[in-house]
Amino acid sequence: MRGLQFRLLAAILVAFTLIGCGSGGGGDSDGDLNLTGTWAARVTINSSTDGANPAGAQFLSTLTLSDVSNTVTGTFVTESGLGGTVRGQTVGNLFSFTLVEGVNSCPKSCTGSAEVSSSDREFEGTYTCSDECGTSLSTSFSAIKN
Repeated sequence: MRGLQFRLLAAILVAFTLIGCGSGGGGDSDGDLNLTGTWAARVTINSSTDGANPAGAQFLSTLTLSDVSNTVTGTFVTESGLGGTVRGQTVGNLFSFTLVEGVNSCPKSCTGSAEVSSSDREFEGTYTCSDECGTSLSTSFSAIKN
């Protein structure tokens, strides 16, 4: 169960990261991103101490984001059904965020950042997570806007 939760959290982080960096339409005239929308993310585990998420394992996540005045909020859900909330900010073409897994006996908290590609519909980044049970997770991810 813990491995599935880490995957969900990782997926969510990837999704938010992708949303932050991959808004459609190139943002507004002052260069701000608009991450509002639904994003599909592929997350790759770089390292994990939980024993259930080996390095190199991948999972998918869907992010649903709202971006108002450079403040991003939303939700994520992984292909395994884990989910939670996303909160972050955009500055230039960078999206910094935190992810909190919704329901779990050892809630996970993640922090990460992503950079938007030149197409403004994709982004890539990394995030790290830890939980109250002492496990940690490091990931990289990429996302595209649906």
